[in-house]
Amino acid sequence: MLVLPYHSPIQLARRIATLDVLSSGRVLLGVGAGWSRDEFEAAGTPFERRGARCDEFLRAMIELWTKDPVKFDGEFYHIPESRVGPKPVQKPHPPIYIAGFGQYTFDRAARFGNGWNPAGISSFEALEGMINQFRKTAERAGRDSMEVVLRAFPMVFKGPAGSNRTPMTGSPDQVREDTARLREIGVTHLIQAPPAMGFDPTASIDDMLALMEQLIEISK
Repeated sequence: MLVLPYHSPIQLARRIATLDVLSSGRVLLGVGAGWSRDEFEAAGTPFERRGARCDEFLRAMIELWTKDPVKFDGEFYHIPESRVGPKPVQKPHPPIYIAGFGQYTFDRAARFGNGWNPAGISSFEALEGMINQFRKTAERAGRDSMEVVLRAFPMVFKGPAGSNRTPMTGSPDQVREDTARLREIGVTHLIQAPPAMGFDPTASIDDMLALMEQLIEISK
């Protein structure tokens, strides 16, 4: 997942295309507009109008991947007529997943992406409402096969958690039930975030690897 305004479109497009060639067409690209003013200052990128910059950079990268020669004139970025390679293996380009929350994110995903990438779950009800809003946005744009790729932060314990637990926390059976619920409300792909995994602060790496394997089985 990349904060797109931090990057140069032509350099990033070439890197992604190179990875796609080297991996025989396995690249999945996630991008967001960013939110941290401090990070923008550190990257030397204006914080204001970051959404418009993100949209334009997506347009430029898609042009770089799909046209030869390519020429692009935007508000923030300009490419004189050039031949730029390599081109990605996947056509027309690697799948793009848009991270973030809110209508601007949904509009960006419907316009440029293959799906939406939320991170974290405050509640199933809140996530379901956002998925429904995203689906309606995609339908209005004529996109009827959009994916929802959720990054979850599971915590698996030896015993069951109480009724006030957050989604994807608790016993293996509870996490299995939550995974099924996510599927029901429209999540198409689930990314388990390793840094959030753990049932014991003294657990070894082998313990954590075993837990990751357990989560894979739970999620099937």
